[in-house]
Amino acid sequence: MIQTLGQLNTVTKSTMSHQGCSHFSFVHRAHYLREPKSLTLHVLLLVEHKRIQAIITLRDITAAVQENSASAAECFDRTASETASQPIDLTEPLPLSTVEIPKPWGKEIWYTGIEERGVSKIKKTPIAWVLDIFGAALGFPNPPMLLKILAPFPEKNLGDLYFEMHEKKTEVYVVTAIDRSAWPSGTGKIRYGFNAEKLETYENEGEFFNAYLVAVSLYREVRNKIDQHLDASGAQSGLTLPLSRGQQEKLLRELPESLRTEEQSRRDSMYAFTSLRNLAVGDIVKVPPFLPHSLQHGVRVIEFQTPHYERYILSFGQKVLTQNHWDTETVADRIQMAPADITPPEEIEPGMDLAADFDAFRVLRLRLSPGDEKTICHSAYSICIGIEGNTTLRIEGRQTPNTLLTGIGPESAFMIRPNESQEYQNPGKEPVCVLIALAKM
Repeated sequence: MIQTLGQLNTVTKSTMSHQGCSHFSFVHRAHYLREPKSLTLHVLLLVEHKRIQAIITLRDITAAVQENSASAAECFDRTASETASQPIDLTEPLPLSTVEIPKPWGKEIWYTGIEERGVSKIKKTPIAWVLDIFGAALGFPNPPMLLKILAPFPEKNLGDLYFEMHEKKTEVYVVTAIDRSAWPSGTGKIRYGFNAEKLETYENEGEFFNAYLVAVSLYREVRNKIDQHLDASGAQSGLTLPLSRGQQEKLLRELPESLRTEEQSRRDSMYAFTSLRNLAVGDIVKVPPFLPHSLQHGVRVIEFQTPHYERYILSFGQKVLTQNHWDTETVADRIQMAPADITPPEEIEPGMDLAADFDAFRVLRLRLSPGDEKTICHSAYSICIGIEGNTTLRIEGRQTPNTLLTGIGPESAFMIRPNESQEYQNPGKEPVCVLIALAKM
């Protein structure tokens, strides 16, 4: 028999302890939509011993489950099939499914994003639904820490990210791939702060930044000319923003040669004030607040960041689609002018490094040789993502006889409940590497 709980405002551990199958509805406030609205979600919960599975759907399944005379498990499976839902096992690490967000320089691949632009998923279910309904009972916050991949185009300038600064947000990049068509040597770049040698040629930081502002202003003039030309050409061709990579390249080739030459010259003059640092696969870069930075073309990274969405754009080698201005002068009194070094991660113990330590969470890099294993238990929730090889994750005390161990491949990610004993194993013949972000209480 299916237990009907009606509409719930909160889901507690007690709700999730009733053996058998339960149905309830839940009103979810979709604040992240362009026009926020309330959604009535229907949930079917199946509890079998220690295993808890859930289906979340917009479809009203009240009548169907009340009329169903099948067993709890059969009703659950049938409802999953009829609603085209993928059951979520709430006792196992939650698999994060990505959503791709097109950018002028390439794309972002979000694992935990909850925004108007896109919402990541747990299997096929929006992560916002899962966390709103079960987050408090499972120990997951809403919103969670942000995890994404930055995948720039390999073409120079076209694939360079904004040269930007943040006041609150701290970022950490882990390099997972270098496009050899962009960087034949295998060493990529990141624009990271200002040029120390050029800074020394000025009497003080104020004079240096004023000269930089002049270079930015000169580049902005030619940038505006090009953008107006591209907008007009695109409109004549019936193209709409954002343009695809191929469309951008075609329109750029049609620009007058003199304009392209002038743009290149002024861009080089502007960027001469900044510093480029080398990046290789496996490198970790922490970007603190107030430090301007720009990941360069063809460098793919995993990014963890604090859940802030503010940024200041100092310059960009393309048209900025999200705002009609640059913020270079606005940040003059806050920006970090002093050169910054990329510091290597701190080794905690053999095979484990502290990649980043934020106010809200810290990130560990775990490397295991063949046959090695490592157990981590944390009092708050965590997120893990594979970097290299195939790692096996076992949650001690949670595995059921019919449940397989969780396999973590490159760029596959999972959310893990608090106080779970996480046993990472390397069953293969090659080294493996994973990142583990541990939330702070």
